[in-house]
Amino acid sequence: MNRRQFLKALGIGAAGLALGGTYYVSRPEFGRLPTGMRRERILASPHYYDGQFQNLEPIDQTVKGGEAKATM
Repeated sequence: MNRRQFLKALGIGAAGLALGGTYYVSRPEFGRLPTGMRRERILASPHYYDGQFQNLEPIDQTVKGGEAKATM
């Protein structure tokens, strides 16, 4: 297999993975964005600010070795 065929196959594979991933996360099991009264209730929650829900108590993110690890 020469380089051009390899790159073509790699591109087709990457496109297939991207399409498959998009299809997978758009399935009904993942739900949809809240609308109407449900969205209003979420936005009115005192635990929802800065565009996301906030933990009531801080969580410890220490890992083995004592280093803090950022999750996002």
